[in-house]
Amino acid sequence: MQRTLEDLRYAARKLGRAPGFTLVAALTLGIGLAVNITMFSTVNGILLRPFPYPEPEELIVVGQTETTTPDDVYNLSYPDYLTIAEDSEAIDEIAVWDWEPYSLRGEGDPVFVGGLRVSAGFFDVLGAKTAPGPDLPAGGGPAGRAPGDHPRRGALAHRVRR
Repeated sequence: MQRTLEDLRYAARKLGRAPGFTLVAALTLGIGLAVNITMFSTVNGILLRPFPYPEPEELIVVGQTETTTPDDVYNLSYPDYLTIAEDSEAIDEIAVWDWEPYSLRGEGDPVFVGGLRVSAGFFDVLGAKTAPGPDLPAGGGPAGRAPGDHPRRGALAHRVRR
């Protein structure tokens, strides 16, 4: 232990005599650590940690493209969703979603949050468990009615409800 303390004191004296080198070495170590932490967090979140759904390998995203821009995928229209839901033999269950901005109001100023407008059965398709309370109705409501044509219900993430 004594030898280690002597080595540390010697290193501190040497670094104190060359402040430019000390600064460059500290910055290099800091940048290297930041890059490593960022890369590990990205790889861990994308590749190593499984999706929080049962059987995620069976989930697919269906969209539509245009012949002029085949790399751009667009949302399905509601009539296309209904056609796939009724006619497809390859898909067991289907749900649709679309991102929308919402405002939460209560005491004080409204808070703007991002959210999803989803079809009935969305949480069932993902296998997600919801907290006790009214769930989105199964079956999507009367056939041919767009999502905005029936009473609206909402689900909040646990962190938003707190």
